[in-house]
Amino acid sequence: MAAVWGGSAFQGSIRWWVIRHRLHHRFPDTDNDPYNAKRGLWFSHMGWLFETAHYSKLKEIDDSDLNADKLVVFQHKYFNIIAIFMCFIFPSIVAKVLWNDAIGGFLYGGVLKAVLVWHVTFSINSLAHWMGDQPYTLDSTARDNWWLSVFTVGEGSHNFHHAFPKDYRCGSALLHYDPGKWTIFILYLLNLATDLHRVTDEEIEKDSIVVSERVLKKRRQAVSWGIPDEDLPTLTIQQVRDQCNRKAMSLIVIDGYVIDVGAFLDEHPGGRRLLEDLVGQDATEAFYERAHNEGAKIAMRTMAVSKLVE
Repeated sequence: MAAVWGGSAFQGSIRWWVIRHRLHHRFPDTDNDPYNAKRGLWFSHMGWLFETAHYSKLKEIDDSDLNADKLVVFQHKYFNIIAIFMCFIFPSIVAKVLWNDAIGGFLYGGVLKAVLVWHVTFSINSLAHWMGDQPYTLDSTARDNWWLSVFTVGEGSHNFHHAFPKDYRCGSALLHYDPGKWTIFILYLLNLATDLHRVTDEEIEKDSIVVSERVLKKRRQAVSWGIPDEDLPTLTIQQVRDQCNRKAMSLIVIDGYVIDVGAFLDEHPGGRRLLEDLVGQDATEAFYERAHNEGAKIAMRTMAVSKLVE
């Protein structure tokens, strides 16, 4: 029944669709990806339809399970007949019987419905690879987009789908909007679906942590944290005092770093006198006694000009 009803979408047979979907996941964002998002929004949405497909990696896709399924083979063989009947003729018959409007059934229940369903499906290949969040993997352009889930019965959680392609869910949390997930689970309870696979919460959390670390690393690299430790020159406490006296520099020591606070004296929230009284000294104890926050600690490290040695 599902194989027949699926033909009403007029989007290719089960075999045709599954093979291309496997290509998409095996070689995402490459020339071997039928919907390569890196070729632009238009191509990934529907531009691929207007090009002659040459999938050089198609032979690497395992289709043995599809060839062994008699229903899949039957639907593929007779897909054109099934699709034309279910997409156009059947809606016309229903509209004729119920409202004496076969033309309306053909236009609205057939043509318009097919076009809308096409673009909803195409939006996953395009919009879900173009805008949204990437909480689970950065290795493809796939993104999670909550509002896209509303129009695609839950498929907007596309980054999750690419991170865990074997999971039958798109929305992993109980309350994630994913009617497809709920439908599959109900079919499973009715013994109409089998072998449902779902990754553990721990696997999901680990992927999320790794992505967060990669994003954080990139953010850290985009800002200045001062001179790296390995590039800092060294000074003794006596040399620090000599430079303060001879060069009229405002140097203090905190946590083993020599900090040049000269340009910061007038910016110090507690007033310049507090810093001036500590010039040429180890101010570590005074710094922590005043409960400086993380921002102050970062600013202090950024102003470091050398490291203290014995």
